[in-house]
Amino acid sequence: MADAADFSHARGPWFDPSRAHYEGYRRLLKTGVVVSARPSDRRCVVLFHTTWEFVDTSEEGIRRNLALFSQWEPPDGFEFKGFWGFADGSGGVAIVEAESASALARGTSPFVPWLRFSTTPILPVEESAAIAGEAVGYRDSIRP
Repeated sequence: MADAADFSHARGPWFDPSRAHYEGYRRLLKTGVVVSARPSDRRCVVLFHTTWEFVDTSEEGIRRNLALFSQWEPPDGFEFKGFWGFADGSGGVAIVEAESASALARGTSPFVPWLRFSTTPILPVEESAAIAGEAVGYRDSIRP
């Protein structure tokens, strides 16, 4: 298995791993995945783009949600990498690193009465573009 920070699989003029803005991806990926010779030591985390919108916009609902959030602590295996509220007050967005689906569920479940979540796994664009290229190659190899 290749090191998560090895971008040698990425090809194309759009990708230059020496450019400075890719350093953040390298740091995140290197700290997010521990690769070991022993399978029992392997740990994998996934980045998620998580948005939420308020479903209970009553004064009481907002008060209760804020009261819970002010005392809430992220569960083990769930870490915010970025956390923002929408300027119009309708919800927000977070980049979350989670070790498992259950960690993600534990992080969002306390707020389900007031918030509707949408969560999508994300990849650095150079990785998602390389995967898209592989998929095109596969489809091209199968002729009708």
